[in-house]
Amino acid sequence: MNKRYLHLATPILAVLALAACTAEKPLIDHVASAGSGKDCSLARAEQGGPYCKEHQEEPLTLPVQVWCYRSVGMVDCFDQPLRGNEDNLVGTQVVPISVR
Repeated sequence: MNKRYLHLATPILAVLALAACTAEKPLIDHVASAGSGKDCSLARAEQGGPYCKEHQEEPLTLPVQVWCYRSVGMVDCFDQPLRGNEDNLVGTQVVPISVR
């Protein structure tokens, strides 16, 4: 190794070791993914799937509070409370809403 760059070896190895310890995938999967532009996983290959596959985007969801009220034969939910219908309020809850 060129001695000019020897001082960089320790920090680079430390970053690589930290990445391997905190990542969900082994370092080799990250290297293969970066080189191929795909999602590569030894765990998936060991289960009989492809080693690399196209990236699949996760749908973006946001938590939204809804208020649900009894109506004729059903329950209807709204993104804001309905004034004057407090007696029919079934409950409130936070639900994930997809924004894509």
